[in-house]
Amino acid sequence: MSNVGKVLLQTLKDLVEDELKEFKFHLRQDVPEVSPRFRRGELENTTLTDIIGQMENRYCHKTMAVTLYILKKMERNDLVEELQLAQARGVLLHQPTPGAGHAEPAIRVIQEKLRANLKNKTERILQRTSVLLSSIYTDVEIIDAAMPNETAVKCTDIFNEIQTYLSAGRLLQETLSPGQWSALVFVLLMSEDIQEVFDLKKYARSDEGVQRLLPVVKNTKTALLDQCNLTEGCCGALASVLCSDSSNLSHLDLSNNNLQDTGAELLFTAMASHGCKLETLQLTRCNLTDGSCGALSKALLSRGSRLTELNLHSNSYVLLGPLSSALADPYCRLEKLDLGYNRLEAAAVQVVCSGLSGRLRSLNLSGSNLGVPRVTVTSTELDGSPQKRSKLDASAHSDGLTTLCEALQRPRCRLEWLGLRACSLGTATVEPLCIALASPHCPLRELDLRSNSLGDVAARGLAEALGSQHCGLERLQLGWNEVTHSGAERLAVVLAGPYGRLQELELDHNPMGDLGAKALFARLANPHCKLRMLGLGGCTLTEACCGDLATALCRTEMRELELSSNDLGDLGVRALSAGLEDTNCKLEKLGLSGCQDTNCKLQKLCMDHGGEIRMKAGLQKYACWLTLDQDTMYRYLSVSDGKLIRGEREMPYPERPERFDVWAQVLCREGLTGRCYWEAEWSGRGIEMGVAYAEIGRKGTSKECALGRNASSWSLNCLGGYFSVFHDKLEVELAPPLTRSRRVGVYLDWPAGVLSYYSLPPLSPNGATTNMELTHLHTFHTAFINPLFPGFWLVSDSSVRLCQHALPLEVH
Repeated sequence: MSNVGKVLLQTLKDLVEDELKEFKFHLRQDVPEVSPRFRRGELENTTLTDIIGQMENRYCHKTMAVTLYILKKMERNDLVEELQLAQARGVLLHQPTPGAGHAEPAIRVIQEKLRANLKNKTERILQRTSVLLSSIYTDVEIIDAAMPNETAVKCTDIFNEIQTYLSAGRLLQETLSPGQWSALVFVLLMSEDIQEVFDLKKYARSDEGVQRLLPVVKNTKTALLDQCNLTEGCCGALASVLCSDSSNLSHLDLSNNNLQDTGAELLFTAMASHGCKLETLQLTRCNLTDGSCGALSKALLSRGSRLTELNLHSNSYVLLGPLSSALADPYCRLEKLDLGYNRLEAAAVQVVCSGLSGRLRSLNLSGSNLGVPRVTVTSTELDGSPQKRSKLDASAHSDGLTTLCEALQRPRCRLEWLGLRACSLGTATVEPLCIALASPHCPLRELDLRSNSLGDVAARGLAEALGSQHCGLERLQLGWNEVTHSGAERLAVVLAGPYGRLQELELDHNPMGDLGAKALFARLANPHCKLRMLGLGGCTLTEACCGDLATALCRTEMRELELSSNDLGDLGVRALSAGLEDTNCKLEKLGLSGCQDTNCKLQKLCMDHGGEIRMKAGLQKYACWLTLDQDTMYRYLSVSDGKLIRGEREMPYPERPERFDVWAQVLCREGLTGRCYWEAEWSGRGIEMGVAYAEIGRKGTSKECALGRNASSWSLNCLGGYFSVFHDKLEVELAPPLTRSRRVGVYLDWPAGVLSYYSLPPLSPNGATTNMELTHLHTFHTAFINPLFPGFWLVSDSSVRLCQHALPLEVH
């Protein structure tokens, strides 16, 4: 294989299987740019190496041009840019094949260019006192006075293409020497001004990478260090950057790193320094607890603190005690605070409320314990015996919400955005919130109440508050709240009211049906209606409401409409299309799963992946195919007659680092990130059905390896006649379904952070069922950050099978 072929092989290895199929497809097209084309069958069962070899035999010197043409057609502009840089670099096309040390060619390019320029242009400097290279290469043009016709050269002309090459992720698998780290820092600092954004993930993902590249972090305004496998070991070095008067860092993202309290305390201490310019700090999912609150409080109280935005989403805060004085202090500049999906109790909410008389304008308390009590796991047995439980005190759980609502009515409160998603509010606890919304002093403009099971009674209370002349709410999110047509009809009346200010209303996944939708559509044309966005995804709508909607679209100012996950059918889509084609229709964005209408004149048409399967009723439209990954399978698990079985005989599986060696578990091969649905039916003593990140532990008895017992997984336990759900160190016991079915459905909406479990009627002997009624068991609400892999844990003498159109279970 030629040097060009080797460069192509190195670049195209990033193509996934489907992209490689598309690449082959373009090679078979009868177009001048791919001539002579390959015939059907010539590229069947060929590897990437074979494809490149055949291309070189057919196209010779045109191979690179053909590859660039196809990559542009595939919209893989990143690979196009990479190959064009390789062409421009020239020297790379004559280097040995990049392998384990493919950083060396880039280092040699840097060294050769530096050596030539330093020798020819700055020889007089080298002969005197030594000077740092970074102070030699400035914005001054390097021109030899003796040669006035010479072309001017800027430092950016030398280093821009090298920076682009290095930022393509080529160094992530390398072990760099100290000299190579120094060269990399030198190149990254060669810019005309202070860098706007530095993304560590493009170069290194380790504590060493941060420490080696500190000069670059110091010279940037925004440093993205999230998901880089960092620990508290790098926080001391970062703290030194924050304290430095010469640092330009104002926005820092350290999310999804295991910093723990010790690392966070170093950062918070540095933030108290007068030299710290930090304005935004992201610490989502960093394993932080109340132990770091003391240092954080001191930082916020510092006269020199400039911090206006703090994200502590998905950590393990519970009480927040020391923060009370800081949030209430007039010197605290914090305007946006995200405490979503921690473990906040009512006392913590009262602490946060102390800051509502300050500068706080945005507050996220989603996932806080403001409603029903939770259950804490006290012990878990490996053999599947019933776990011991101790319930938390249920008293005064609404005190936090009451305190919050009272704070919203204070004249000095400035809060404009409030997130209370998945706070278990329920119908009975929402009344104080309705009173606050109707208060003349309440400043709220946006409110997120999704996933609280509020029901129609609460919806009517909210509607009454929205109709108040004092309510200034402009955006309301009520998805996943069991609102039926009755609640929707009451909300519709408010839209046409004289005092209504609502511009965005999200009611996704509420079973309002056509009656509720028609009531809403009827008010859209009212001159008092200010609605610009309406979300009705998954609201059990049919074609019966589409005519009303088409009529309304011709007389409304609405710009965005979400109708995904509804069974509108062909007739409904046609009726809707007629409204869209009207010249008076101002809609710009429509979410409509499965729509293939080519006459749609919208600026943006949002369509979910999938074809006919999206036209199925209910959650089955999101059915996905799962395959058990044998490389993760516990040695006493096996597949027989289409079932996963836990037996007494150890299977001769090869040793794998990803295999569970103690816990009787297995994961599926598919990492899910969209909307997905699957079912399973079990028998025997019991099982757990869960999902996990790939990072879940595999070896030993630690709970870091067990589904649902850590921060990397979620699970439903079906054992001993009861149901319960687990996540991290929390367990919630569920009321068993009325039917004794052992069939469970799982729905994942990864973008929305929703994981729901349902009980289903048993399958008939032929593998089918005529009754598709789902009984809701539990829904997790969180912010997923990585693909989720479905998995199972089996108690001894138990089995489970996936209900995939009654086909046998596949194992790979």
